Order: sequence, then C-alpha cells, then structure tokens
Amino acid sequence: MGFGEIVRSKFRASTQRPLRRRRALAFGVAFATLVGGLTLGMPIAANAWACTTVPGSTLTYVNPFVGSANETQDFSCTRPHSGLDFAKPGYDHFNVVAIKAGTVVDRGTESSCHGKYLVVTHTDGVEDAEAHLDTLNYTVNQSVLQGDIEATTGNTGDCAMGYHMHISTARNWDTPASDPWNSTSTTLFDPYAFLTAHGASL
Repeated sequence: MGFGEIVRSKFRASTQRPLRRRRALAFGVAFATLVGGLTLGMPIAANAWACTTVPGSTLTYVNPFVGSANETQDFSCTRPHSGLDFAKPGYDHFNVVAIKAGTVVDRGTESSCHGKYLVVTHTDGVEDAEAHLDTLNYTVNQSVLQGDIEATTGNTGDCAMGYHMHISTARNWDTPASDPWNSTSTTLFDPYAFLTAHGASL
C-alpha cells in the first residue's frame, strides 16, 4: 500500500456509497500525481495483462472480508493496477473469505509483487485471486464454500507497503512460475463492477 493509498484510505470506508468512493479515489490519484507521478501501490510499468469487459453471471457473490474495510486502491488497466486493495485500520491480519463456492486452482508466492496468493475458480467461469496474504488455508484442488476463511491478510510481496488484501477477478487464469498476473492468457476485469453487480456491497 503506497503513500497515496494511505492518504486515500482515510477518505473512504467500503460501506460508503459510490459518489464518496469516486471522490476519494480521485483525490488519491491527484495527490500521487502531485508528489511525483507515483502509481498507487504498484511500480510504474507498462501494462502487461489483458483486460476485458465485466462478464454476466447468474451466481450471487459476497465481499471478500467480513464487516467493513477501507478500499485503498481501485482497478485500472492503464495505470496499471490489477484489482482492488482493502485494509482495516488497526488490523494487520484480518480474514479473507471466499466470495463464492469454488475450487482452488492456484496458490503460491510471487515475490516480485503480489506475495502469497490464492486463486479460486467458480462454476460461471470467473476466477478470483487474493494476494499479499499471510496464511493460506487451502491447497490446490480443494473445494471452498462461500464465506469460508481462505486466508489472512499480510504484507507479502515487493508491491505491498502495508498490511492489506488485494483481489483480482479474471478468466483463463494461467499459472506460470514467474507472474500469473502478467501472463498473456490471464484476462482481468473490474472486481468492483462485477461483485457489486452480483450481490456484494463493497
């Protein structure tokens, strides 16, 4: 979590409505630009991943955490940032819960940025990846139920500058040894737009 993110997190709790969210996120971007063109929480780099429009689904999803949390960074294909970041002030390690029942298809450590991560696939073809984790409670091919505690948040990976969780949503998740987020076959889409359209209340 970068300096701009820390400032922005004081302006928006995840339970607040979208207008407040947009103002807080815009403030964070503007502040980061003023202090030197920083991207929030990610090194400045060319966009290496593919993005797609938000898919439809007949499934109902929930938040990846219990209660409220501060959204500290939003999704962008162009800035770039591959998902949403959430933190809970005063809580280094909070529980990350399954947004829908599914099967674990990948877990590991990607030290150059995302740290410890876990990926779950669902019956509608959507995959979600949580990153910067501390403990991982499931292994590959295990089933999870909606609301199960998949992991706890951490401060792992070179892109993490504070305790928080990152969530990406994708199709065609790839698992190369280096960085699955930057695989040419992994196709990302906006987690906020998808989850809030299908039952979550971020």
